[in-house]
Amino acid sequence: IGLGALCESLHYIDPDPLVFNEYQQAIVSVGQILANYSYDGWYPCFGFGAKLQDNKTSHCFNLNGLPNPNCLGINGVLSSYYQAVRAVGLSRPTNFEPVIRETMNIAKACEMSPDNTQYFCLLILTDGSVDDLSQTKAAIEEASRYPMS
Repeated sequence: IGLGALCESLHYIDPDPLVFNEYQQAIVSVGQILANYSYDGWYPCFGFGAKLQDNKTSHCFNLNGLPNPNCLGINGVLSSYYQAVRAVGLSRPTNFEPVIRETMNIAKACEMSPDNTQYFCLLILTDGSVDDLSQTKAAIEEASRYPMS
């Protein structure tokens, strides 16, 4: 059973499709703003702090479960979120550094492209705990050199 089925989970997915949890609300609210700046509507999306189907903890996995992390539009992001919360379980520790570095690698690769016109906004939705604070700070400092915030 994934997180989405547990009523006590912050990730609980209500059977009523018009009732969103706080994570869904944040995805839609921020996504509607960022959508105005996306030239193609694709968003690389990652999850973290989860036990995947192989029962190993992952600190950075493609939210959609596919080899390519890109989701099409906010509905694609929401669909990938629904899929993930139904399939994974929470796992500690909560480490942000791998997600920051993965996003940084995407930004770094785009910076090297001939048109060099992409910019990335990393949005981390969490319950507030961070277990790798010093590594996260170092990754943020390094990421500041690339077209991302």
